[in-house]
Amino acid sequence: CYAFYHNMPTLILRVSGMPQRKRFGVQVGLYTRYENALYQAMELEDKGYDVSVIYRRPFYAVVVGSEEDIDNTRELEKDLQRQGYDTLIINLL
Repeated sequence: CYAFYHNMPTLILRVSGMPQRKRFGVQVGLYTRYENALYQAMELEDKGYDVSVIYRRPFYAVVVGSEEDIDNTRELEKDLQRQGYDTLIINLL
């Protein structure tokens, strides 16, 4: 059974070769099933975070934030760690 939500997290599929600015996010989950990633993403969105689900074969990464400033990303990571999340800062490009 699938439920549809009005404010679902973004699913990002990257296309190589597209020039973009360097951005950072905090990965808080890595799943083989989209449904599991979506569940965690919605939980984080309910807490007020900007969340994306990024597909990088064969995994769905749950990523919080999208910052150009690495220092802002580090602060976000500390906040998530205080809440008990295992984190990893990643380059979003």
